[in-house]
Amino acid sequence: MKRLAGVGIALLIGGCVSSKPKAPPPAEPFVFKALDLEQQDSKGRPAWELRSPEARYDITRQVAQTRQPRGVIYKRGKPNITVSARSGTVLGDGQAIQLEGDVLITLLGDNPVRITGQQARWIPSRELMLIDRQPVALDRRSRISAQLATYYLDRDLIELRGQPVLEQW
Repeated sequence: MKRLAGVGIALLIGGCVSSKPKAPPPAEPFVFKALDLEQQDSKGRPAWELRSPEARYDITRQVAQTRQPRGVIYKRGKPNITVSARSGTVLGDGQAIQLEGDVLITLLGDNPVRITGQQARWIPSRELMLIDRQPVALDRRSRISAQLATYYLDRDLIELRGQPVLEQW
């Protein structure tokens, strides 16, 4: 009988030692009432900002999902471009921003230009925006469309690829 008790205790101890610890359940994303991101240039002036009335943040992946994001890109501290979309994804603290659904990019100034599309990737550190779903640029006198648009923010240059079509009036 003592021998069976010793075997039973050994089995219990062996079972405790060999069992693997359970992985913690995945963290639930944080839900915020608003998202406010702001970056400054090297001189302390505003470089860009992005706001959203609601954001879900996944701390493990460092990704924020936003609803109705709106932003401003500044040039020498003054508003130069506005952006908006139905939804957005912000990687890290703004290393890259994916805008999706009814994307609108407006180049401000005397002759404003509106660029629309269904998806845009904004990379602030490279001062670059890629519009790759149905990009269309429209001003008072013309409309141009293509399959892909690359907007170099620092040079105010839009490069179109994939059968661009220009209409003027």
